[in-house]
Amino acid sequence: MKNYRYKKWNLLFVTFVLFLCGSVFAFNYLINPYGERERFVQNKYKPVLNERAKKYNYIFYEKNYTNYDSLILGSSRVMQIIPSHITNGERFYNFGVHIASNSEKLFILKEWLKYSDLQSVIFAIDLNNFHNKEKFTQTDIEKFKKPYKKNYLSISTLKLSIKSLQNQISNNPQVFFEKDGELNYFSKNIKINNQTYDFSDTKYQNLALSTYNKIQFDEVDTSNFKLFHTLKKIAEENNIKLYIIITPLHYEYWRLIETNEAIFSQYQLIKIKLQSIFGKIYNFSCDKAFNSNNEFFYDIVHYRSSLGDEIIQSLFFDGSYGDNCKIEDTDVIQQL
Repeated sequence: MKNYRYKKWNLLFVTFVLFLCGSVFAFNYLINPYGERERFVQNKYKPVLNERAKKYNYIFYEKNYTNYDSLILGSSRVMQIIPSHITNGERFYNFGVHIASNSEKLFILKEWLKYSDLQSVIFAIDLNNFHNKEKFTQTDIEKFKKPYKKNYLSISTLKLSIKSLQNQISNNPQVFFEKDGELNYFSKNIKINNQTYDFSDTKYQNLALSTYNKIQFDEVDTSNFKLFHTLKKIAEENNIKLYIIITPLHYEYWRLIETNEAIFSQYQLIKIKLQSIFGKIYNFSCDKAFNSNNEFFYDIVHYRSSLGDEIIQSLFFDGSYGDNCKIEDTDVIQQL
């Protein structure tokens, strides 16, 4: 009788555990916080998870590179260059990822060329890329190449599922990637459409000052320039039309940089050296006429698609935004 009682409780316990695991699995699978399905919860309410692996898997493992013939490479500062707005006949994919180093961008270009040719590449450079030494290890490669792990039985996935469902119930959209790689700032755009987004001068002045105070910039990391020579060689060998751009900065931020002679002179040297390597670059970092317009920016370094469209116009259709940086000063170039 005693053994029977133990067996009964053991059976109940196993049944409960199986029921609990099955319920967690089913709930996570139906909600799918990884963004693969939208039957119950739309992707705009889900978090962006492991964007490097997600984009790498989507393009290379799922063979979606066949849908594109051109590429946008950069950090989060290129994610509002909308591929569908480029109407020159090429099919662009936006492979921007947050805080991308120049080494990561070059890595993606090399990976793409293993699978398919490219017609054009927009290679976006952030001036802050030169603050630190370029390091690209096997660990960095695995951030892209490691298959995106989905565990529908984990507690962490359950938390993400619950949060995603709560976001949908409360109508609190998150940011998410579109199929062509652009980042959709859904919640911010809702506020803009409702005229409740803060575009005040005070906001951008405070953001500029707080970011400026965090700058740690001692000297130019010259390893970047070796990397750019490699980039140019790859483009020439593969008949790729290369567009080198320096990403926009809100003018309040640029104005502070101009007042610091040490940082400003280094930034000027970077631009001149880039021009000496590539012949032509598109400098969008300090165009006062456009970059003073608060409504072009979410913050001082992340611009909206309306300014992204101005970049597109300058690259492909002789737009007026930016400076082509046609500077000839060999004495200055020798300093790098």
